[in-house]
Amino acid sequence: MRRAATAFVACLILAAAALPAGAATTTVSVVDFAFSPTSIKIAQGDTVQWHNTGVRTHTATQDAPLSAFSTGNIAPAETSSGKVLNAAGTYPYHCAIHPSMVASIKVPVKVRPATGTVATVFSVIVATQAAPTGFVYDVQRKVGDGPWAAFMTGVTTASVTFQATTPGTYAFRSTLGKVSTGAKSKPSPAKTIRVS
Repeated sequence: MRRAATAFVACLILAAAALPAGAATTTVSVVDFAFSPTSIKIAQGDTVQWHNTGVRTHTATQDAPLSAFSTGNIAPAETSSGKVLNAAGTYPYHCAIHPSMVASIKVPVKVRPATGTVATVFSVIVATQAAPTGFVYDVQRKVGDGPWAAFMTGVTTASVTFQATTPGTYAFRSTLGKVSTGAKSKPSPAKTIRVS
């Protein structure tokens, strides 16, 4: 039952259906007792797959409590099916058979345009699609060298807008959260814009 629920969550978050134009696939090598590389950065909507170059069976399983994906067993010389990550965030994962094997996938937010004035309305893009049922995006903002603070929480749209009232630098990052449990991804890599 738990496996079915995890698979259902994975389908919601990591929809492998329509990929955005220009979507890429990144392959992570699974060697005995290590992922290589241990950290990758991909664009929203890109696919990750794992190829086992070792002699033991492994998995790539996203850490609890979000548990957004699991490849199941990847036998030696096999490649897992691809997992599409649509939402910005950082997704640590491990091998369920050998928990000391850890790695992470980083999916940055996008901000358009990259520069502007106080008259510019910026789009902060947190995902390739609206949040799946039961999930939300939380967007944080940092002004200059200040601390991170909530900008918009409980967002279900794929993007939000921002218009500065004063010139300066503004950074944005985002997480994917599950409403029923409060589980979240780690924050995405940040994107900084300059407002003149």
